[in-house]
Amino acid sequence: TRMLPNYKMLHTIVREFLVDEIGDIQNPIGMTGSRLEVSTLIVESFAPHFDALTRVLGQAGIQIASVIFGPLASARAVLSKRQKELGVLMVDFGGGTTSIAVFDEAKPLYARTFPVGGGHITNDIEIGLELPVETAEKIKIENGVASAKNVSRKEVISVSENSDLREVSRRLLAETIEARVAEILEIIHNELKPLKNRFQFPAGVVATGAGVHLRGITDLIRENLKLSVQVGTP
Repeated sequence: TRMLPNYKMLHTIVREFLVDEIGDIQNPIGMTGSRLEVSTLIVESFAPHFDALTRVLGQAGIQIASVIFGPLASARAVLSKRQKELGVLMVDFGGGTTSIAVFDEAKPLYARTFPVGGGHITNDIEIGLELPVETAEKIKIENGVASAKNVSRKEVISVSENSDLREVSRRLLAETIEARVAEILEIIHNELKPLKNRFQFPAGVVATGAGVHLRGITDLIRENLKLSVQVGTP
């Protein structure tokens, strides 16, 4: 694999070795053959961002023992050995990003981070409902629903704004949230298309991160990705 310019290699994780095109070999030492291949998950980071982060941590007096890609760290925290063996998709809904990690037969098949997350939902509410960002974040957490179909158009939320009370449509809030979550799930769905042709993910989706606390989000994941869903906790 050719390294991209300005990128730093973080991980090279061996999925399997192949000897004379026979795969699923974990350790080829002692075997004989004419051709040895390896299937590897390679994780790279944009070098200027990585170097800036490590430099700032060093200036703060923090010594870095090791570095791990976020989705793989989340997977270590919330996935069981059984789920990894069966085949599972982990989705981590963060504030600024959404990450995925895919495992099958206990091997990491794929991992990626997308630059969209819960903070973008807050921004959508701020703009769409014309609210201060702090108020937008508060009503997202307290009144937000990721699926609008069961929210009545008559429901309203009382919002305090500059010492005045204002009513906001809860259905409009839900529709704003659902639009952004659906976009994130569509990105994940398109990213997984090549893998879904070969793997069925019997263990379904394990969702984690702050975003999973949005009411109705597991139903939306189930509908969009066509897989069973459970919330993963460390």
